[in-house]
Amino acid sequence: MFITHDEFKPTNIKYGFYTKKIPESKHRYMQHQENHENNNKLISNIFGTEKIAVVEQKHTNKVIYTKDYNGYCIADGQVTDKPGIALGVLTADCVPILLMDSDAAIVASVHAGWKGARSSITDEAIEQMKSLGAKKITAIIGPCIKQHSYEVDNDFYDNFMQESEIHKELFIPSITQNRHMFDLPKYVKTKLAIAGIDNILDINRNTYEDEEKSHKSSNVFKRGLAMLFFGFLAGFARVGITLIAIFQFIALLINEKPNKPLQEFGASLNDYIFQINEFLTVNTEKYPFPLSSWPTASNRHFE
Repeated sequence: MFITHDEFKPTNIKYGFYTKKIPESKHRYMQHQENHENNNKLISNIFGTEKIAVVEQKHTNKVIYTKDYNGYCIADGQVTDKPGIALGVLTADCVPILLMDSDAAIVASVHAGWKGARSSITDEAIEQMKSLGAKKITAIIGPCIKQHSYEVDNDFYDNFMQESEIHKELFIPSITQNRHMFDLPKYVKTKLAIAGIDNILDINRNTYEDEEKSHKSSNVFKRGLAMLFFGFLAGFARVGITLIAIFQFIALLINEKPNKPLQEFGASLNDYIFQINEFLTVNTEKYPFPLSSWPTASNRHFE
């Protein structure tokens, strides 16, 4: 199943969020030690490129400009205007943001938790896009944890109130004493609006409670992860753009050549998404994602 926003139907962009539920009994991450070279070929076949740049998030405001494939790196966002490069970033309950100027063929993928949003990672991504020539940027907020699922303590609340009383609108009381419900996507949208982004769209899906987009029974992740996968193929102004999202990995790929139809591309991704996950998690030497640091039900409000 692909989810798109009803108000965002550009003629030169195809996009969607893939939400097919994965059978736990058949596909458990970390159980299959796939050959590294075979996985590289697998991803290359899906995207039509061997240049796949993934990042390890540190909840910072670091956004890198990727002009060539540099392999694995540390950042919370990537920007590019170069064809043939896939940009990757992982998300769980944090907010995945797609920023794009389709006319200029400039794109960015951003991972924004409350720490990154507070340190203005969106500003950094937008400024880098503008420096490349972006003028009309659209922001799409992907599935993330919503306010009624995001409980925080008094220290968290007080910290935000000390910064500005305006932040009070981001919180509502929890049914639990001395706790509050925090609106992370609203905070991100506010940051985007202040940065001058007029067209901000929200897929409006809750990763914490929507079983179609999570693995809540997974013993490996302990709660449903909603890592979002963007395959973004584009040329420059005259070539169409395809954006496809799967809840495992964010990537933006700009390609000089026209892409396959959305349905065919989505089917291919559906067939191979499990191996992609294994590629990203099993090869810990090159892609050392620390699973122990990923949010669980007990620490999600601190990420």
